[in-house]
Amino acid sequence: MTTITLPGQNIAAIDQMDAGIDLLRTAWLALHSRDLLDDTMTDAIANTLNDAINTLRPVREAVNSAHKAA
Repeated sequence: MTTITLPGQNIAAIDQMDAGIDLLRTAWLALHSRDLLDDTMTDAIANTLNDAINTLRPVREAVNSAHKAA
């Protein structure tokens, strides 16, 4: 099992990836709520996408390191 170490945390890579995918699903759903889409909602979606990127970045780095080592 690949573990990702973040400040004060040890998280299994699959759990980190699941969290990032959940954030992407949340943004996808919000984008499809056209009746609710305003500037505040757009900002919230942008922040959610940024959180997803930051959540998935360590997973990508772990996969990249494993690929280079293989």
